[in-house]
Amino acid sequence: MAKMDSVFHSMAEALAEAQQKEQALTEIAADIICSLDENGKFTKLNQVATKIWGFERDDLLDSQIYALLSANERDRIREAARHAKQTAQILNAEINVQRKDLSICEMSISMHWSQVEHLFFCVLHDISERKQAERLKQEVLAMVSHDLRAPLTNLSVMFDLFETGRLGQLNENGELKVQLGRNVIQQLMSLINDLLDMEKLESGMFELDYKVKDVHELVATAVDSLSGSAAKKSVHLLLPEAHPALECDGDRIIRVLTNLLDNAIKYSFQGGTVSVKITESDTEVRIEIIDQSRGIPDDKVDSIFERFKQADISDDREKRGSGLGLAICKAIIEVHGGRIGVESGGTSGSTFWIALPKTRPLRNR
Repeated sequence: MAKMDSVFHSMAEALAEAQQKEQALTEIAADIICSLDENGKFTKLNQVATKIWGFERDDLLDSQIYALLSANERDRIREAARHAKQTAQILNAEINVQRKDLSICEMSISMHWSQVEHLFFCVLHDISERKQAERLKQEVLAMVSHDLRAPLTNLSVMFDLFETGRLGQLNENGELKVQLGRNVIQQLMSLINDLLDMEKLESGMFELDYKVKDVHELVATAVDSLSGSAAKKSVHLLLPEAHPALECDGDRIIRVLTNLLDNAIKYSFQGGTVSVKITESDTEVRIEIIDQSRGIPDDKVDSIFERFKQADISDDREKRGSGLGLAICKAIIEVHGGRIGVESGGTSGSTFWIALPKTRPLRNR
C-alpha cells in the first residue's frame, strides 16, 4: 500500500508539472489558443486574446466565438464546425474578428473536435499584416499593369514615329538617343510582363496548353530567335541531334529555353560556344545548355533561381536583367512537373539543365 501510494503521489506530481508546463506554453504563445464547447462557447482562453482583440479574458469566457463574427461568417463557420465535428476533420479557415474597438482583425483559425473532451481545440493566428501586404501587392500590380504599361506603350509609338522620320529627320546623335530610349522602354515592359507572369504563376492562374512537341524543334526555335545576339558576340550555337517527343506547352518551354540560351550567350566569352544536349529516359527528357563563361560563384549557385537573385559580377552590370527570368523559368518547369538546376565549377562555364516528364502530370489533366 505504501509503495502504491508513493507511485500515485509521483504520478500526481508529474501530472501537475505537465499541466504547469502546458499552461506556461499556452500563455507565452503568439497565437490565441482556446477551447470551445459544441455551441462555440469559450471554455478556456490564453491571455493573448486580450492583446489581439482588446477584450478581457473573463469577458470572453462563457460567450460564443460566433458573436465576434459578422452575420455571414457566423453561419459559415458554425456550419463548418458542425461538419468538422461530424467527420472528425480539422477545420482550417480564415475569419474576420471584430475587436473591442470595433476594428477588424483578419485571422486564420484551426479547429479540431475532441471526442474524449467533447470540446473544440482551436488556434487562431493573426494574419492582418499578411493580408494587408497582399492587398498592397495587388495594388502595385494593378498600378504596374495599367498606369505604367499604357504610357510606356504611348512612348514606344512615339519612338516609332521618330525612327520612321514621320516627325522629321534626326541627326546621328538623335537616332542614337531614340535607340537608347527604345531599349529602356523594352526593358521596362519586359520587367512589367515578368512581374505579371510571376503573379499568375504564384496564384495558379497560369494556364498551360499541352500538345505533343518535338524537343529538337523547340530548341531550334529558341536558337533561331537568338541568332542575332549570338552573331554579335561571335558565339557558336550547337544544336543536338536527338528528336524525342514531349507533351508540354510548347510556347512556355520555348520561353524557358530562350531565357537560358540568352543568359548563356550574354555571359559567354567572345567567340565561345554554347551547346545544347538532349537525352531521354523512359519517363523524362533532359535538356542541357552548356556555355563557356567564367561560371557562377559557388555562393550564388543555390540561390540563382530565387526572385531578384543574380550572379553579381562587378564588371557585368550592363548584362543584368530584372532578376525574375530564372525564377519564372523555374516556376514554368515546376508547373509542368519537371525540375531545373545548374552545375558550375565556379570558374569555367556553367550547365543549366531542365528535366521534364514525357507525359502530362496527372494534376494537370
